[in-house]
Amino acid sequence: MTALLSIKLVRYAVVGALTLAIYLACGEVAHGLALPLIWQASLPFIAAVAFNYVLQRVWVFEDSRPTASSLPKYGVMIVIGYVINLLALVALSPRMPLVMAQLTAATLVVISNAFFSFFWVFLTRGGGANTSEAKNSGSF
Repeated sequence: MTALLSIKLVRYAVVGALTLAIYLACGEVAHGLALPLIWQASLPFIAAVAFNYVLQRVWVFEDSRPTASSLPKYGVMIVIGYVINLLALVALSPRMPLVMAQLTAATLVVISNAFFSFFWVFLTRGGGANTSEAKNSGSF
């Protein structure tokens, strides 16, 4: 494992933890404001996804290409993660305690999102997640 990949994995984990904190904090705020349940579920998710995309792009992968190169792929990745989460919960929640099903589903989503982030969403034409060529060729 290269040092650059190690740094990216650590940063990826840090961003994931911060994203979870944003999600939980926004959920508490939405709940505290007594917003309708649909907003209590949606607003924290939207805030977390937006926060995660920006930090992954700018800090983890240092992607200087135009946003249009990664944002649509990121959206597809999020939808795939949502479907994995839903299917895992439907399959597992009748067979185990809900919290265990949620943790299992979250683990599957994290693995899926990491795979797609490193090998598709932020992958540059040079074959690696952000080669120096890509850093010098685009703008935000």
